[in-house]
Amino acid sequence: MQEYVPAFLETIPQDRRWHLVNSEFALHALRDPAAAAVLVEATTRLRARMSSRIDDVLSAAGLRLTVPTDTVVRWLFAVRNGGFTQAYLEPDLLHPTELLDQLAQLLLVVATRAADHD
Repeated sequence: MQEYVPAFLETIPQDRRWHLVNSEFALHALRDPAAAAVLVEATTRLRARMSSRIDDVLSAAGLRLTVPTDTVVRWLFAVRNGGFTQAYLEPDLLHPTELLDQLAQLLLVVATRAADHD
């Protein structure tokens, strides 16, 4: 199952400019309810797609999460955003996806179990 994490993380864009645009829009959305509604709708759709993909990959590996998939996706998004910010501020100390990779590996160990386990 560990081999799925790098392949999954490669699907997440690592573009500094895109991260800046997303960060700026998130700040705008915190101040503007209409922008917040647009951002929430878009991220809800993205979380649903990511949740489905994670469930499919885990199911194929005979695993399931012990916490709601949407919660895991929220953790991944939070660490991705924070990790990107840290890495872009200190590029010599941290790769943009390093923290996200560490969390994903940790979640495979502590938040999954065999699919047939009750």
